[in-house]
Amino acid sequence: MATEGSSVVRKKKRQAMTLLDANRLHEAGDLLLQICHLEEGEPEHWMLAGVTMGRVGQMNQAASCFQKATMLRPDFPEAHYNLGKALKGLGRLEVAASSYEAALRLRPGWTDALFNLGNIFDLLGRLREAASCFQRMLEASPGHPAALKALGSALMSLGEFEEAMACFERLELIEPDNLDARIGKAKVLERRGDIGQASTILRPLVEADTRNLELDLLYASMSEPRAAIALLEPWVARVGREIEQRPGASLHFRLGALHDGIGDYPKAFEHFRKANSFKANPFDLSAFSSFVDDIVSAFSVESMSIAPRATHGSERPVFILGMPRSGTTLVEQILCSHPDVFGGGELDDIRRISLEMLGADRGGRISSDSLAALDADSCNRHASRYLDRLDDLAGHSVHVTDKMPQNFIGVGVIALLFPNARIIHCRRDPIDTCLSCFFTDFGASHDYTGNFEILGGYYRQYRRLMDHWSDVLGIPMLEVDYETLVEDQESVTRSLLDYCGLEWDERCLHFHDNKRVVSTASYNQVRKPIYSQSVGRWRHYRPYLSPLIESLGGG
Repeated sequence: MATEGSSVVRKKKRQAMTLLDANRLHEAGDLLLQICHLEEGEPEHWMLAGVTMGRVGQMNQAASCFQKATMLRPDFPEAHYNLGKALKGLGRLEVAASSYEAALRLRPGWTDALFNLGNIFDLLGRLREAASCFQRMLEASPGHPAALKALGSALMSLGEFEEAMACFERLELIEPDNLDARIGKAKVLERRGDIGQASTILRPLVEADTRNLELDLLYASMSEPRAAIALLEPWVARVGREIEQRPGASLHFRLGALHDGIGDYPKAFEHFRKANSFKANPFDLSAFSSFVDDIVSAFSVESMSIAPRATHGSERPVFILGMPRSGTTLVEQILCSHPDVFGGGELDDIRRISLEMLGADRGGRISSDSLAALDADSCNRHASRYLDRLDDLAGHSVHVTDKMPQNFIGVGVIALLFPNARIIHCRRDPIDTCLSCFFTDFGASHDYTGNFEILGGYYRQYRRLMDHWSDVLGIPMLEVDYETLVEDQESVTRSLLDYCGLEWDERCLHFHDNKRVVSTASYNQVRKPIYSQSVGRWRHYRPYLSPLIESLGGG
């Protein structure tokens, strides 16, 4: 019987190879799956079936095949690599990153795996880790053009402009006509505020009808709105045919902002709607609600009343948190215009420390007794890691800001690790906040922002958590309303400085003169004095907002 079975498998293999050669992929895939089930313990069979399923777009089936191959042979780097590709195609970025990391443990220096992992980290906003991947690529393959471009882009987003410019200049030296090098140099100049020099690089390329979407998007950001619209509109018809989803979304976000700027709100909303339609994997609001349940249960009034606290006494961190687009960048820019405050930007450390400290599972879930195993020594140890990070960033500054908005999830951990920390909660009108999120190109991060029902539900969970923290915290939290800040900048600025124990400094009123690097979506806005146009902005879009208002609980 064994011989007869082997004969059947050999015959099916020959048939499958013939079908693959003839590009009859669906039939080949079905046959390869049959072979997998006949010889279930052969990882190579599952690998080939997965590759074929991926080629016909059946990414769930492909991922299952690659996962089976990794289970049968854990030291199979190609299977881990292909699993990462399939998971990325499904939008499961965190798990995809783990698969690429597994491939790299087995084959260090694998440039394709490093490049794909770096791109995933970039999409997730984990820019330092992305830059590390691209630097490792260059160590393995010096002068690699794609690695130079990617590293330059990551360094630019981190605000390391000189290092980013060096990458693009090196790329241009290797390939003198490389368009990515010129666009990269212009992007660095634009982010530094040197619009004139950036335009000088780009204008000849645009006038030569270079036909590059990244080029036109960048040039449009420096152009008068109607001219920018005229430059970008011809690209719209090519989305989905020649232009992939990610740049297609960026095109519609840019056109939405341009039409909003000239007061054409119906066209603006249609572009923003199309931009968000590219988010193919809807956010799991039910899972997030359960996650919030876990946090509320773990950080109950009772558990917080007996939980240990760190004893180091540091007052250095200032945590600025809230929903994205609620004014966190503006508040940080005001504070770090004070000579005793260093702006740390959006740091991912609290999230990572929280997962480790609370013993989270691979899905990030924690148990209701997560605080039971903590003691003061472990709190001090975790806090020291964070304080060391601030030392690396800021030297001897009295205070360092951490304006990661999603730290609203980790307020309980902050309270245990930094009992003397300042926490500033930024608030803004709920509809304006959510609409601004819907209008912002976050890339692959903040995937709850592309659908009004989900966005409103996410906002409700955020408010639920903040209400919970106000009940259980043993430390005061300053709440700053965006609308009040816009109306009375000096009064709110004084309250911010008083709360942080800082002397008054006039420079905080002129935050727009601060030349520090801002790497968030608000980088352009904090170069300008405070303006009131964003207050009540939602009224321009009232006809489209019923689903959002209802999901926020506004009936």
